[in-house]
Amino acid sequence: MMELMVRRRHVPGRILGAGLAVLALLTSSGVLAQPKTTKDTVSIVMASPVNSFMQNIQTLNAVGAVAESVLEGLTQFQDENDELKLEPELATSWELVEPKKWRFHLREGVKFSNGTPFTSADVLASVKLLVEDKPGTFSTLFNKYKLEAPDDHTVDVTTEVENEFATPMRFSLLRVFPAALIKELGPEGVGTHPIGTGPYKVEDFQQGNSLTLVANENWWGPAPQIKKVLIRNVPDAATRISELQSGNVDLADFIPTPLADAIEADPRFRLVVAKTQSRRQLFFNIKSGVTANLKFRQAVNCAINREELVAAVQRAIPNGGIYSFTETAYDPAFQAYEYNPEKAKALLQEAGLVNPSVDLHVRSEMEPDKLGAQVIQAQLAAVGIDVHVVVGPGADSIPKFTAGELDGMYYGQFQSNYPTEDRLFSSHFAEKSSYGVVDGSRAATPIIEKLKSTSDLDERKALLLEVQKIVLNDEALWAPLYIEPDLHAVTANFHWRPRLGMKFNFEDAYFE
Repeated sequence: MMELMVRRRHVPGRILGAGLAVLALLTSSGVLAQPKTTKDTVSIVMASPVNSFMQNIQTLNAVGAVAESVLEGLTQFQDENDELKLEPELATSWELVEPKKWRFHLREGVKFSNGTPFTSADVLASVKLLVEDKPGTFSTLFNKYKLEAPDDHTVDVTTEVENEFATPMRFSLLRVFPAALIKELGPEGVGTHPIGTGPYKVEDFQQGNSLTLVANENWWGPAPQIKKVLIRNVPDAATRISELQSGNVDLADFIPTPLADAIEADPRFRLVVAKTQSRRQLFFNIKSGVTANLKFRQAVNCAINREELVAAVQRAIPNGGIYSFTETAYDPAFQAYEYNPEKAKALLQEAGLVNPSVDLHVRSEMEPDKLGAQVIQAQLAAVGIDVHVVVGPGADSIPKFTAGELDGMYYGQFQSNYPTEDRLFSSHFAEKSSYGVVDGSRAATPIIEKLKSTSDLDERKALLLEVQKIVLNDEALWAPLYIEPDLHAVTANFHWRPRLGMKFNFEDAYFE
């Protein structure tokens, strides 16, 4: 799912082995030492604007990174020594009590930041918010479940299939709001006036501009040493770095790779290289325009030289498939399409397309994407495709493109709905997913449904490879490009280790 921030789970060693070369690159800032706190406020400049904490309204990764410091799910993913594990959050435990029923036991004594008690009614209301009140990207995660609350601290979830291993993982993606707040303010209101159970609460929120978080005195966990988080939206990367160098801020996110060397060379700062499953690709609108033509989409795939592209954007790993390095079916050597410009020309001729023109939409806040788009523009021009690069803010273009309102291609980021594919493949490719107007697949849907209750890794890998063949070779729903880490610049005395999924987990960060 595009622009979706997720938290991760345990990955078996055999899966991690496939990506050792990648893991060598994607290093973190190390284990946090004992704190010697001299400062309790962190100032941040972010590339992306925060407009809403309600995930069906805004799904950008950066928003999720902020939102999960305020709003919590029933489960969460933590990485321990590169091992990914599903752990309790608002639920302390869960079990399969019947073939089609999961039971979640909720944490007792938890309060929202406004002091109201957290109960099972809040879970039911928050799921209803996503499924019925404001349908959107996250609706398909929960719309086939029936939820019941036997008591204030128990939630029963009835599934359509037996032994659905995905269920506990899905509830890591839920953001729980108070039921009373949802009733009072509705989807838009809770998104701009969020009340949660997390380590921080919102003190001030200027949509698309700035945000102030303060420590939540009602949080059920240990009190964070960082008491205040000041966030401003600064789309221009050079300006973000200038703010850091001038001492105005402590952290700048999304550092373009061409500027990363300067941060590494300056002893005043550290470059934090965050592990991620983020991958870049071209999304096609398969419902309208020239991209509705299968041979055109296949021609684009054949015209892209991924090695040349990676050399331009730097610090990335070429990717020829739909999977990333911790997923069961990931193969670093796999190439759905070899670079073959002559074949691209032949496919265009077969389609009867002479010098076709296409829009390529790019987020203005992502400097590497703009650079990569220029490389792709030149590569496609070499086979006779005229590419018009359209640059605009992702908060505006992403919803329009995924709703099918923009023709052409999108230079997009993908992170799975689910933490790893060793348990459940993302429903992004399912026919009735929220992105079906763009790239759902009727042929892949029954395989994705089968994956829900299949836990054998060998069987899962075979099914996942079958999905990959359908969505890339048979239907060319996107053009895979590369896998990339997330780069952040921080002041040298600020100790912060971002978790997988880019969460701003400042509850265990500190200055020295």
